[in-house]
Amino acid sequence: MTTYEMYSFRFGKQWFFALFFAFFSSYSSAKLTDTEAMSEAGEQRMLSQRIAKAWLMLGQGVNPVDAASELDTGIARFEKHFLDLQEYAPNAKIQNSIDKVETVWASLRIHLMEKPNRVRANILIIESEKLLQASETLAKNIEDYTNIHESKILNLAARQKMLSQRMAKLYMAEAWGVKNSDLKNKMVKAIDEFDSALQILMKNPMNTATLKKQLSKVKSQWEFSRMGFNLEKEGRYVPTIIAVSSESILKKMDAINKQYSTIMHQKFALK
Repeated sequence: MTTYEMYSFRFGKQWFFALFFAFFSSYSSAKLTDTEAMSEAGEQRMLSQRIAKAWLMLGQGVNPVDAASELDTGIARFEKHFLDLQEYAPNAKIQNSIDKVETVWASLRIHLMEKPNRVRANILIIESEKLLQASETLAKNIEDYTNIHESKILNLAARQKMLSQRMAKLYMAEAWGVKNSDLKNKMVKAIDEFDSALQILMKNPMNTATLKKQLSKVKSQWEFSRMGFNLEKEGRYVPTIIAVSSESILKKMDAINKQYSTIMHQKFALK
């Protein structure tokens, strides 16, 4: 069975059942709190990049089993969060942001159903950029709505998850030889943004001893990832290493984000 045949088989079955349970759970669970809404909106940003990264990995045969699983579960999670956020929308501004996400997502899903190849890669990258922008606006509008200073830290930590997947997505596109003049500039910007945000998080007075230790581990993993990125200057690409490293950073930042969310939930009676 080829990589794409394996993907099609996995995707077809998991897509149907995942969406069924996502739909069911979104209407059987309680309405999101503001903290939960910020977390899910932040995760939407990350998923917009993770899904595209997985598609690019699958196209060039980088960890194809993991890539197929990431693509399946990523699409299902995006759908579930989208339904949750639709139910949450507390004002017209946030509802308009959700509507824009829906429009872009409907277009990207079509391309995700197509067999991955370099000809279609640029279209997918462009659509994922639009979805990121729409999801970024939604997350910012929810942050503004809560009007709590600490929500900025939660948003910043969640954005690190997105950047971990964004850098991996851009790297996979370069490694595959996708012709896009913006890839390098966007990669440099994403690296700088991640580095700057990590410094801010490490100095955050809200940090517990556990958070300080976890952020230190992220810094160590980040330094290793940057070594991999720098090999590109020598014309050498290590997509498998970057795939594993970015996944490690994502998991670590996810645990950190959940801790910040718990601290906020305990400190403030968010509705």
